[in-house]
Amino acid sequence: RSVEDPQTKTENDANARLIAAAPELLEFAKWAMGQLCGDSGTGESHWEQFKEFRDGQSAIAKAEGKQ
Repeated sequence: RSVEDPQTKTENDANARLIAAAPELLEFAKWAMGQLCGDSGTGESHWEQFKEFRDGQSAIAKAEGKQ
């Protein structure tokens, strides 16, 4: 597809919006994970059994360059 293709422009615009929102999305994801894990101090959570929770942890690690 060429740069002038409307679909390419739409995708580029969507990507730009996602990149612009990424820092706030990461901070929210980290906050939400912290809320789920609570203040047990163990770093463990009953949420670990859920794939979506583990996927969230993985996404945060990836965004932070730890994976």
